[in-house]
Amino acid sequence: MSWGGSLPNESTQVTSNPCLEYAGSIGAGDDCEMTVEEIPASAFDSEVRAADGPVVIEFWIRSCSECQRFKSVYEQLPAVFGGSVKFVKMNMFLSLENLRLAEGFGVEETPTVKLFCSGKEVGEVVGYRPLDKAVTEIKEILEREKCHNHYDTLSNDAK
Repeated sequence: MSWGGSLPNESTQVTSNPCLEYAGSIGAGDDCEMTVEEIPASAFDSEVRAADGPVVIEFWIRSCSECQRFKSVYEQLPAVFGGSVKFVKMNMFLSLENLRLAEGFGVEETPTVKLFCSGKEVGEVVGYRPLDKAVTEIKEILEREKCHNHYDTLSNDAK
């Protein structure tokens, strides 16, 4: 599956309602209905490693207060990135396989957000972030790793 769209650029202002504020500026539009899929460890290879574009996965646990605070931020990110990045999440304590996968990636604190480009881990963000900081940090990692260069549909001003 290809993830089209463009990364938010420097002029994009982060607000508390990206569906309203970003729709015209970065192509969110109908993508405001985008959701973050919860995946099990068994789907990791197909959903993350085999993806042909950037994928961001949040490792979380239900009893983590920072995870609960970050939930609303993370769920807004697909609309902010307008479809240019795939977002998924994994509850580490839902199964032993999930926990082993997270441990294999060195997840020691939650929430931990790992970024993948062409199936390779390229960065992480650990702990709660407000929306504007989460967008900035994710965008910086994707640009540094040139993850967005995989898409013909990205606009030149987002690069």
